[in-house]
Amino acid sequence: TRVGTPLYLAPELIKQIPYDFKVDIWSVGCSLYHLCALEPPFLGENSILLGNSIIKNEPKQINNIYTKELGVFITSLLNKKPDERPNTNKCYEFFPDKIIASYKEKIRILNAKKKKE
Repeated sequence: TRVGTPLYLAPELIKQIPYDFKVDIWSVGCSLYHLCALEPPFLGENSILLGNSIIKNEPKQINNIYTKELGVFITSLLNKKPDERPNTNKCYEFFPDKIIASYKEKIRILNAKKKKE
């Protein structure tokens, strides 16, 4: 079933071919791109044109106020070939250890609070 915004549909969904969790990686890439560029990576005046844009076009480069590494990361998330998109472990590698450690600590605190309740 299709759930979510058509602007973030992965190419494999448009082509109606088997898919896996990599469609979610694609959607994260669309979200990050949208946040950085202030517009979605692919546009179309209707669903057919949008689908064609997603399958055939590449998004514009994000603004150079962001690091080159962020641009490369987002591009990897928006790879048209699902097998070439990073998995979640590879995505974690992008973020500095300090951010991941902070996230893990917050999860630990939340879990501890739940156990007390």
